[in-house]
Amino acid sequence: MTKLAYLDAKPIKWSDYLDWSNGSAKCPWCDVACELAYHGEGPDHYRVYSTILECPNCGWWAAKQKTQEEMPIGPGGSLQSVNGGRKYIASILKKFDPSSRDAALEELRQYLIRNYSDIREITPAKMEELVRAVYKDFLDCDVHYFTNNTFAPDGGIDLVALEGSDGVETAIQVKRRLSDVAESVSTVREFLGAMAIQGYRRGIFVTTGRFSKVAQTLPSRVTSIYGTEVALDLVDAEGFERLLRRTRYCSEDSHPWYYAIGKYRAAEAISWNAFMASGDEA
Repeated sequence: MTKLAYLDAKPIKWSDYLDWSNGSAKCPWCDVACELAYHGEGPDHYRVYSTILECPNCGWWAAKQKTQEEMPIGPGGSLQSVNGGRKYIASILKKFDPSSRDAALEELRQYLIRNYSDIREITPAKMEELVRAVYKDFLDCDVHYFTNNTFAPDGGIDLVALEGSDGVETAIQVKRRLSDVAESVSTVREFLGAMAIQGYRRGIFVTTGRFSKVAQTLPSRVTSIYGTEVALDLVDAEGFERLLRRTRYCSEDSHPWYYAIGKYRAAEAISWNAFMASGDEA
């Protein structure tokens, strides 16, 4: 299903609608006060200083950028920083289909931050791709597909995370459910069996549903039997959402505006009225 999300940007001319003097403005779509999301050098270019405002409700954002250059000033010709040109950018809505197998992973991660309930619309293959990317960030390690380095449904183990210099391997099972279904204890036991057969001592089971009460007892039961030698982690839909948000906003280059802000450096700016008249839709 095609939906709309703020995944792109357009250069605009200066407008007094955005009150840059005190770093605040109201979102033109929600009429909610924007928050200061970034202020400083970058984020996309050296010696470009940005002020970025973001709506806490819908995620709309706008940016002001100014360049600074070193120029000789005074009798001695000493170099001093002077302000150069200015550029203004505002985010636009872009048509986006989270269920498409061709959906770009970066855009999908950005979209799900604001529309996490749509995670059940993505394909099982795209869900594995998403889990792989998130755990690469979270564990700071390589995560590869278990079978021939490609998506292979119903293989028991979907992904393997290779952590640290000691080469600790963690098996990962991914289940994309169409509803808030509870993973049964037998399903999790099957994953534990696949881990044992393949020789993995650490496992992570990720689902877009939830876990039954009996299944939730398995990690502690595994620990009570094997101690620290075997570990099992169960991640339900709410847990994966927290993980997605944590890894997506752990650095400045994870924010939606980071990828869009530098795309239109040479593009012609349009007026604020023309921007509003366009319906803010790509």
